[in-house]
Amino acid sequence: MKKTLITVLAVILAASLGIVGTLAWLFDETDPIVNTFTIGTLSAELYETKDGAPTEGGLEYEGVSPGQTLHKDPTIVVNKDAWVYIGVHNPNGDKITFTPNEDWQKIGTKTIGGTEYDIYAMENLAKADTPYTLFNNVKISEAATNETELEDITVIGFAVQFEAGSTAAAAWNATFGKPTT
Repeated sequence: MKKTLITVLAVILAASLGIVGTLAWLFDETDPIVNTFTIGTLSAELYETKDGAPTEGGLEYEGVSPGQTLHKDPTIVVNKDAWVYIGVHNPNGDKITFTPNEDWQKIGTKTIGGTEYDIYAMENLAKADTPYTLFNNVKISEAATNETELEDITVIGFAVQFEAGSTAAAAWNATFGKPTT
């Protein structure tokens, strides 16, 4: 009886395998989707205005007087949202001064190409194609005389993609290293 049961089970198992082996399964395959990635660009433009129009390069101020306030407006604009910074090299000390506009803060100094710059950061993320001006005027010291030597002020702009940090200072530190204070 055991032998008969084993034989019957073997025949059922063989028949089951034969049936399953002859079944046709439906299937389908999709076309591939290709994902292409290209690195974008971030560009910044730094300019000043004269008579309301952007200028190429810097401005020249001749015949200035003690206590005089002069229009000077270093402005940066970027092609996409980014953290923006303007560095100012002012070797004149108190002989020529400026006051940063409300949304800018000094985050430290950085030597670039042998020149030391005070680095100012725009506190909020700069929006694409929107101009941001560090200051609007410079003031010549009241104590200046015709013998006072005034040196050039050099201004440089920087932009860092907004993903580099959650604040302007954090993005600067991640990109250029912490400035000295």
